[in-house]
Parts: sequence; structure tokens; C-alpha cells
Amino acid sequence: MSIPFVEAHTHLDHYDEAELADVLASYGELPCVSWAVTIDMESWAEAQKRAVNRPEILPTFGIHPWEAHRYHDRLDELDEPIAASAHLGEIGLDFVWVKEEEHWPWQIEIFDYFLVRAAAQNKIVNLHTKGAEQLTADKLRQFKVERALVHWYSGPIDAFDDLVSLGCYFSFGIELPHSEHIQTLARRCPRDRILTETDGPGAQEWLTGERASPRQIPSFVTLLAELHGVDAAEMKGQVWENYQHMMGN
Repeated sequence: MSIPFVEAHTHLDHYDEAELADVLASYGELPCVSWAVTIDMESWAEAQKRAVNRPEILPTFGIHPWEAHRYHDRLDELDEPIAASAHLGEIGLDFVWVKEEEHWPWQIEIFDYFLVRAAAQNKIVNLHTKGAEQLTADKLRQFKVERALVHWYSGPIDAFDDLVSLGCYFSFGIELPHSEHIQTLARRCPRDRILTETDGPGAQEWLTGERASPRQIPSFVTLLAELHGVDAAEMKGQVWENYQHMMGN
């Protein structure tokens, strides 16, 4: 088997049936391994169904910060899926797109709840950090979470450097070709912490009006290679090695 590409953050449950068929086909054709994050109880159930008999797909349970207000008073319901999930995500904080400031304390409450259990159960967390980048770093340090993947980081460089110092991995994807700031971050990122993602299907739609596909990942690898002054094959191998190392393999 050739070295696979890495899809470190996707919402597999959000694809319609026709799109899903192509996504699953692409995993075999590229080939590609996929971390299918979820945002609530319903998406966790659906992602698990879509991952049946697909060893290349890792579905994980999370409560997205956009959904935290629905679960802050139901914390006991989270224990079973947290325990059942190999790792955890998508979780985190968002003080930019969530305009209702009264929801922010609920985000923190949910985030803390997951981090305590991630540390106790030695699980990797797949993180959303928008507008709360330094607080995220502080929380990882507070709860002694040792393995974290920060998806689509676009925040300040000082918080980025702090997250690097904590050993975090970073997944770069659909905004990489469009953002000089994210390209700067990608250059700054240690090569052994780089991963790739699409945040499909909706993230690309938000950015360019199109739906994201894992078939875009080779182009991200090529751009990352250019930013680091290596060839694409070397970067592809590095990303796979990074993913394996993060997973403890």
C-alpha cells in the first residue's frame, strides 16, 4: 500500500449520499485516512454508522462550541459517548462566530468537561479555537492534556507559538491557498507537527461557494511542501509520519 494522505478533520456525517459515495471512493483511490469529527450526539451516531467496515475512518465524539448551549445542563449524558470514543473532537471554544456572549461560559464549561476526561483517558483532542487561542493553550496546560490537534488555526502568532510549545499538531487545509497569514503560520509550524484537513464539506462552501472533497488534499500537501522547501513526496511522507506519531503508532 502506498503512503496515504491524511484528512485530519472532516464532518463525514454532513455529506449527502451522492457526495458520501465519492468521498468514500476517494479514500481508497488516493488513498487517505480520515478523522471524522462530530459536533453533537446526533452527528456522533451518524458518523459511527458511516464508518462501519471502514478502517481508514476514525469517528470521534465531540460537542462543538456552537452546540455547547444545548448540553451545558446535560453533562452526565456525555460520559458514555466520551468513554466510547477513541479520541475526542470536535471540541473547543469560539468567541468570534458565536455572537451570544452569554453562551461563552457554557462553551468553557463543556470544554473543561472534555479536557478533564481527555487527560484521564489519554485521548487526543481535535480542537476549534476561534478567538480563544490563548485561552485554549492555557486550558491545555491547566488540565495537562498532552495530545492535541488544532484544526484550521488562523489566530495570533504568539498563541500559535505557545500551542507549539505544548506539543500540539496543526492541520492546514482549504484556506491555506487563500491566506498569507495561514501560509506564514504553516511556514512557522515545525515540520513534524503538520497535518492536512478539509473541514469538509461546508468549510470550502463558506470560502469559495464549493463543497470540500478529500481529493483536494494532495494540493495542500504540494503547497505545504513549497512553503517548507521540500518536494511533495517528502511532505506527504512527513504528514503521514506525523499522524502516526500523534496516534501513538
